Amino acid sequence: MQSGAIVEDKIVYTISNLSSTGCPFGNIVAIPLTGVLSKYGFDGGWPSVFYCIGISGVVWYCAWELIVHDSPSSHPTISSEERDFIETSIAGSDDQTEFNALPWSDILSSSPVWAIVCGHFGACWGYYTLFTGMPTYFKDVLDFDIEQTGFLAACPYLFKAILGPLGGVTADGLIRYKICCLLAGVFIVATGYTQHPRTSVIFLVLGVGFSGLNAIGYAVNHLDIAPPFAGILMGLTNTFASTPGFISPQITGFVTSNKNQEEWRIVFWLTLVIYAIAVFFYTLLASGDRQPWAMPRRKEVAVRKENDS
Repeated sequence: MQSGAIVEDKIVYTISNLSSTGCPFGNIVAIPLTGVLSKYGFDGGWPSVFYCIGISGVVWYCAWELIVHDSPSSHPTISSEERDFIETSIAGSDDQTEFNALPWSDILSSSPVWAIVCGHFGACWGYYTLFTGMPTYFKDVLDFDIEQTGFLAACPYLFKAILGPLGGVTADGLIRYKICCLLAGVFIVATGYTQHPRTSVIFLVLGVGFSGLNAIGYAVNHLDIAPPFAGILMGLTNTFASTPGFISPQITGFVTSNKNQEEWRIVFWLTLVIYAIAVFFYTLLASGDRQPWAMPRRKEVAVRKENDS
């Protein structure tokens, strides 16, 4: 029989992966829609893309404000069992009052925190490289038209959305982050060495799909090492992980100036190398244990409760 802690970990992994599928599902909708609108859309094509995506952002914001709440206790439809489970075993929300200030010096000097930064950066490098580069690769190298490119570029994210939640169920067998990103990198590099369009698409689908499993590593590790500060840590690591969003497209555009497959091989190899470096440092520095600076101060809480009474 599994212990309660192991069961809770698997639930965290599964919930985290389920929530992260929203991103690839957004790509599944947005990428084909962009291809169709740019070719058949109103106001000349490309302007319609920005209008539609912008309006969808407003709709998303309104839905977020109506559905999302700050804490389980403030949610109007949550069951008491689910609320108690989240507050006591996953979110660590009852620990929030036990810290008078954020321990920034401990956070910034913590090796497990920087392990997550490395993992998050590496995963996002691959994500942004493929997200921004795949339509161009399909068009310039595989010679697909812009409408067909949009639908093909969405296929990998469909596989990613399906495979991602499975990572939460099979987290123990995948050894967290290591298998996922390296396997994704191998398929991404293989894409640059095939001349057959269908094979290239299959390799890209597998590469992007397996990258979706990395969420069972760095993405849930914030909760492992510091439950009360998981949101803060996500904001910190995501700041570093967002930099590939503007670095990678610049490098890709510079390297692939002649729009041939040999140049794209450099881009794919660079992605694999960055994956490998991220895996190395994540494996070296990561921890699954709650850090001392994130431990609740029970004595202070007991004294405060006694004074309040």
